[in-house]
Amino acid sequence: MHTAENPPPFEPINLVEISSLENSKITGVSLYSGRAEITRLYKFKIKTGQNQVTIIGLPRVLDQSSLRHVVISVVEGRGAATIHDVTVSYTPTPPAVTTSPALNASLLKKERTQKAIERCKKSLASLETYIGTLNVERIDVSQIGSAVDKYDTEATKLDDKLLDLEKQLQEADQEIQDERKKLTGPGRNVQLGLQASIGVFAELEGEVEIALIYAVANASWKAAYDIRVDMQTKETPVTLIYKAAITQSTGE
Repeated sequence: MHTAENPPPFEPINLVEISSLENSKITGVSLYSGRAEITRLYKFKIKTGQNQVTIIGLPRVLDQSSLRHVVISVVEGRGAATIHDVTVSYTPTPPAVTTSPALNASLLKKERTQKAIERCKKSLASLETYIGTLNVERIDVSQIGSAVDKYDTEATKLDDKLLDLEKQLQEADQEIQDERKKLTGPGRNVQLGLQASIGVFAELEGEVEIALIYAVANASWKAAYDIRVDMQTKETPVTLIYKAAITQSTGE
């Protein structure tokens, strides 16, 4: 038994983060002139006691004053769960990651390869200079063939080495490009920049469902009609089909 001198152990707040696009489904949409009312259903697990649920990826055009209808129901487990606080705020932009061990290794590989290419080109230039300085007056005719063969052999080795180094340089550039793309991550949808924080108190651990009902701007519809005339019949020669043309730029 817990008393004032022996209180129950402190239970930390259970943090739950949910992506609105990935972890929910739209169960209802009502269109009006210039706006729409959205009903989204979220299902997740909570723990006994205090839970802080953050729903990210809500549209920036959400009317914050409309987010009043938040309904919670217990799916699995017994006991009750109650909502005691709902706030809406802008989602903070995560700090940009610009480096990693893999990127540093690829940059170092590129730098070393570039220096090796410079040395290889200097060696080829020196070899060309050497073969150009051979003087038939100072070298025996019988040795000219041997000197040229040695030149061809060394030049071929350097050419092959240069081609291999240039291939390594291309690979390093591709590795750098891929790693920087990975660090950047997928493009963030700037239209989905709001988040809702919901405090939930649960008597017992279990799975719950939360339904959010909110209004968004930048959504509208207009009536459209499709009229078809059949000249081959007299009973119903004209057919009128009612349609709705919907436009929206909410990010949903």
